[in-house]
Amino acid sequence: MKSVVFIAAFCVYIITAFPALAPYRDSGEMTSVAATLGVAHPPGYPLYILAANIAGRIIPLGNYAYRITVLSALFMAGAAAVFFALIRKTFRLKNHVAAAMAAGFAFSYFYWYLAVVQEMYTMSIFLILCAVYLLLDGSSAAAFFVLGISAGARTDAALVYPSFILYAYFKRLPVKELAAAHAAMAAGLSVFLYSWVRAKSGPAINWGDTSTMARLFDSLMRRSHGGTLDLISSGFAAGENFFVQMRYYAAHILRDFTPAGAAASVVGAAYLFRRRRSLFWFAATGFGVTGVMFMYLANMPPNTHALAILEAHFLLPDLFFCLFAAAGAGFAYSEISARAGRGAVLANAGIWLVPVWIFASALPGVNKRHNFFLVDYARNMSVSARQAVIVIKEDVQVFSMWHRRYAERKQRDDLNVVAAGLAGSAWYKKMNAGWPVALTPLKSPDDWKRFVDGNRRVFFSNDAEFPLTDVETTPAGLLAAAGRASADPTAASLLDEIYFYRGDYRYENHREFFTPDIIEDYAKALHRRGFYLMTSGERKSAERWFLAALYMKEIFPPAAYHLGWCRFAENDFKGAHRYYKYAAAVYDRYAALADEYRAAPDVRAAVRREAAGAWLHLGVTAEKLGRDDEALENYSRAATLSENFSLAYYNKAVIYWKKGDFASARSNLARTLEIDPSNAEAKRYLGILDGGTQSGSRK
Repeated sequence: MKSVVFIAAFCVYIITAFPALAPYRDSGEMTSVAATLGVAHPPGYPLYILAANIAGRIIPLGNYAYRITVLSALFMAGAAAVFFALIRKTFRLKNHVAAAMAAGFAFSYFYWYLAVVQEMYTMSIFLILCAVYLLLDGSSAAAFFVLGISAGARTDAALVYPSFILYAYFKRLPVKELAAAHAAMAAGLSVFLYSWVRAKSGPAINWGDTSTMARLFDSLMRRSHGGTLDLISSGFAAGENFFVQMRYYAAHILRDFTPAGAAASVVGAAYLFRRRRSLFWFAATGFGVTGVMFMYLANMPPNTHALAILEAHFLLPDLFFCLFAAAGAGFAYSEISARAGRGAVLANAGIWLVPVWIFASALPGVNKRHNFFLVDYARNMSVSARQAVIVIKEDVQVFSMWHRRYAERKQRDDLNVVAAGLAGSAWYKKMNAGWPVALTPLKSPDDWKRFVDGNRRVFFSNDAEFPLTDVETTPAGLLAAAGRASADPTAASLLDEIYFYRGDYRYENHREFFTPDIIEDYAKALHRRGFYLMTSGERKSAERWFLAALYMKEIFPPAAYHLGWCRFAENDFKGAHRYYKYAAAVYDRYAALADEYRAAPDVRAAVRREAAGAWLHLGVTAEKLGRDDEALENYSRAATLSENFSLAYYNKAVIYWKKGDFASARSNLARTLEIDPSNAEAKRYLGILDGGTQSGSRK
């Protein structure tokens, strides 16, 4: 039966797998490092890199990324088979009951999703499950060895260690046997010496240059990441986001395992506490450390990017949750099937109901069979410039270009892709020493100025946040040319004639974070092209690009805002009002999300200023349409969003003047001048009021 579980899971994973490089976190880095047998970002993932390198060589079908995906599918199918064997033996379940539990485990959203990408998570889960099976089977030395070597796939295997020690205590493992187990674990951990040995040979990718023991230790401790899950959390007090994360995790359990699965886990925990106390504490400690404690330490804010990073770390607490759920479901099955009459029929039907529901719910979100977004993105980026230095910021986008260069070997020699976040690192400069590029940090405007002045034809991607407002930029598809780097003659045709588009390019139609993030880059490129045309006086042409941007991402307020600007310039005030109203509503949504996501104060303020601008223009348009009361409401909303927005107060003053409410007009004019003393019109009108003459009108 284990073979059936393995084959069934593997076939489903392969059918739904990404056909090429997956737009997911570090997939492009993993394939690139595997292809070059290099050193990955801290802590290095040496076991996975070695296994992926072998898979890339021996799997006889598909492109390089697909072969690594097959490896992920093999490990997750293996994990499903081991889970089946574990719960069948531990809880004495019948084959079909254990198979149903294994199906719910294997086809839950995150396990399934990570089985179809080029990442190390499924290897880690497979090895940890093997270690758990060996531990519960009494093979302590083998269990600790597998646990140790599994850290070479993911170091969060260390979070399972307390459970192993506690179980050994309950089983009164002799000191000699426990010492032998730890010696075996140390032998497993020796796999990290790969990073030290390999770094000395100067591989193509040598993250952190772990060629000394000191730098190897820094890599293991993730010093470059602040010793945390991600630097995103560094701006928050310890535990500040804990309860938000726990609520998100609870919602994940109810959505991806169903309320019935959650209830089964509670029943299972109670059953094990009463009947098998050592097993209860093993699983409870595992869940507490890998779930509760980890999320307290991770402290990730509740924005979509941070949660996408956090989600991959649900796999370990989910594993212990599934153990509890299997115990509870097995107990419920035995109780119901023992009843007279239709008890056995109900039990047999019910035991498969939840796994089928889990499968059906997850399938639409994890079927990536036709997802070519990232491989097409990398290809499209590559045709956007010639003889150029391309600066990209976000990991997925950067690593897609690494994959094209190192794994596919398709990158042209005249293009040099610079990772903005790594450009100042000593190891990154050493790794790219042969480039005709003067690498500098890219943090401040001065850094960027030196970089642009010191290099040939600099282009940057939409995510790179180019800070030099005094440097002319020219759109070039997904890129923009900076300064003296003029775009190629074909730049105007890139987005609509030269680029590949395979798949559903609608931001809102995808559940996970990273595919929509790629689509958003295209929406930004379309908007940039439209803005360039608009500022060149070609408003009619610009509108087409703005509408295309809104098609790709409905909640993209800059495109709607500039459509309103174009319509206003054409004296189509009704059309302008429609677009400004939409932009203002979406900006309000962005402002609310910035608060909900606990964004940095400067980010929240910037979003509110943009929202205030949209409400101000909506008010001006309402005035043009003779809707003064609406205009006053819009100006008031703008002033609420941005307290120092002088134009909002000035325009309110004019409306009050027209209404004859001179006291309100005076207070708003005074507030205008308090914020902007240089406003000559406000001074003039305030002087008229102070002089006792209430005549005149705004120019």
